Amino acid sequence: GDIIKEINGHKMYDWEDVSAAIQSTKPNESINISLVRNNQDLKLSGQMGSYVDSKREKAEEWTEAQAEKWEDWGEKQADKWEAWGEKFEDKMEEKWEKKFDGSRPFLGIYLEKISERKAQLLGFDNPYGSYVSGVIPNTAADKAGVKPFDYIYGFDTYRVGADQDLGDIMSKYEPGDDGTLHIFRKGERKALKVTLGTKLDAAPQKVSKCDEPFFGVRNNYGSSVDEWGVKIQPVKNSTAESIGLKDGDVIYTINGHKIIDWTDVSIAIDNSTPGKNITVEYGRDGQKGKASGTLKTLGETKECEENEWDIKNDFDIDVDFDFDENTIVNQSPRRDRDRESRPDISGMNITVQPLSENEARSFNSNANQKISTTSNLKVNNLRLSPNPSEGMFKMDFDLPQSGETLVRIFNGNGRIIYEYDLGNYSGTFQDQVDISQNGKGQYYLEIKQGNNSSIHKIVLQ
Repeated sequence: GDIIKEINGHKMYDWEDVSAAIQSTKPNESINISLVRNNQDLKLSGQMGSYVDSKREKAEEWTEAQAEKWEDWGEKQADKWEAWGEKFEDKMEEKWEKKFDGSRPFLGIYLEKISERKAQLLGFDNPYGSYVSGVIPNTAADKAGVKPFDYIYGFDTYRVGADQDLGDIMSKYEPGDDGTLHIFRKGERKALKVTLGTKLDAAPQKVSKCDEPFFGVRNNYGSSVDEWGVKIQPVKNSTAESIGLKDGDVIYTINGHKIIDWTDVSIAIDNSTPGKNITVEYGRDGQKGKASGTLKTLGETKECEENEWDIKNDFDIDVDFDFDENTIVNQSPRRDRDRESRPDISGMNITVQPLSENEARSFNSNANQKISTTSNLKVNNLRLSPNPSEGMFKMDFDLPQSGETLVRIFNGNGRIIYEYDLGNYSGTFQDQVDISQNGKGQYYLEIKQGNNSSIHKIVLQ
């Protein structure tokens, strides 16, 4: 029931923030946590442990308990169980350390899970595969010739499905095993021979954020996976601007890769090399065009702190993913995705007004997710204000009462685009809300506490 507010001075808004804070703290380093418990602010501190140590301690505790339980058997029996306990402890230590010493199979790709609709648009007849967003150098996938935008749907005789993903399949193998990776690439099926490796194949690399590729386009028009292309707005002094792209252009391909959504833009840019040529096919006023030029870095485009670094291929700490899968594949890193697709909200106006019962019923008549139709919850100091530096809106309000609290925001089509379950909550609430990704228009805010609700209409212009 504790509510974590900060970890090491960093505010926690969602589980991604918690994961990031944990991953950035190494074993044996100090960790400071600010939290709320029973409406009281508390500060806790301690030393970060490790996954291996915690499992070793549990194994030792279990072994000692077993030894104590059977001490009455006599000295001979106790000696017997002590020897067994030491053997068991060694096995447990070997088992848990094995998960981190590189002895588990590792393919070496970053992946994205895509929607069934996107799979159809790309011509994939199996919607349960893995969309490759990056390949780690010197790993099994790299040596086999796997490339970004490949779509993996099987290994040897196994195929992915609703109850079996790529991680499930690969967990059946060991490092050094040979196999065949089945992929789609640009509409064609291919079979790649691969020898599975380990995490030790991927050495961490320290890379300055200022040297990362940066194309420079914003999403000010929302997004859709119903058609090809993304509508963009170029960033000033960026590569996109220098090659002649304009506000409202629709990008169809980047370096020959088809672009359906902003994920594809990020994959294409993340896997491009600054200083090399980049080619874009686009649409403007019903006409198609092509533009190309030299890709700039983030530092060449705008101000960048030289002391900001990314550590690539650092797998010392695995957080929040199924272990078997994470030894084989990793989720795609969120680098340029946020920078490229975050819209410019500096010129946007936002108003919040009460939503009437009739308006709520009208909204529900066409919405898949229903909003409350009554507004009987007291909410004080409700504000939504733009935060241009983040490309998001800051939402804050006060709840004088206490109870199970849920905050949701719907777009005009009735789809939930923001949801925050606060549990048993009262007091001041603050969070960053990313509603501008869906473009200008009307949105609907519901703050629900127990059986009471407060409903509002948000107009973004």
